[in-house]
Amino acid sequence: MGKFDITKVPNDFFDYVEFQEDRINSSDFLKASSACYEARKKYSVEEKTILYESYFGRGMICNPFALFSYMLNDSSFKDFKHIWVLDKTESNEHYRRQYADYENVIFVEPESEQYFEWLSKAKYLLNNVTFKPYFAKKKNQIVVNTWHGIPLKHMGYDEVDGKLKAANMVRNFLFTDFIVSPSEYTTKLFKNAYKLENIYAGKYIEAGSPRIDLSFNTDKESLIAEMKTVGVNVDSD
Repeated sequence: MGKFDITKVPNDFFDYVEFQEDRINSSDFLKASSACYEARKKYSVEEKTILYESYFGRGMICNPFALFSYMLNDSSFKDFKHIWVLDKTESNEHYRRQYADYENVIFVEPESEQYFEWLSKAKYLLNNVTFKPYFAKKKNQIVVNTWHGIPLKHMGYDEVDGKLKAANMVRNFLFTDFIVSPSEYTTKLFKNAYKLENIYAGKYIEAGSPRIDLSFNTDKESLIAEMKTVGVNVDSD
């Protein structure tokens, strides 16, 4: 094969490349997709690392937070890093201050450079909804979907235009290793509403909701004090 001669490449090829670069730079989703892909190539998976994401970074809440609270205080996980995806909003500054002294608790903003880094490095990924369409799990990563409640509405393919709306949810379920289900009813809904029967290769953990356990095992006085700290007007009784 002869030596490549760039002078013989048609000019319209470079015009096309420039067009695609402009297209990516003008689209937040395409920029995020590109950043995720580059991070995926660059970083290797770290064994003792857990990434938590609730409602796309809205807060340290729901089932991922309940599991985090347990593992943070369990000596079995003392060598683990806990990565929290958290919006940089005023309401979330409380959590950043609360865990500021924990060297093994790291906060990253959604779709930041650090987010894509840890999304590619974390061995375990916990989410209560879905990861966005640009995310693809690596072979040696383990994804846990904790979900966020018992659905009392139409979901997935049972919704109007469900074939379109359910696409990324189904994609997420199919690469998920463990789906935490609060009840037999919810497990059946996953299988039927998202058509997972006979195609989902992971495991359902039908063991209730971690966040409900946290509700029953929370000290009332401590909770009231914390709510007042963040500005909630709550009566002590």
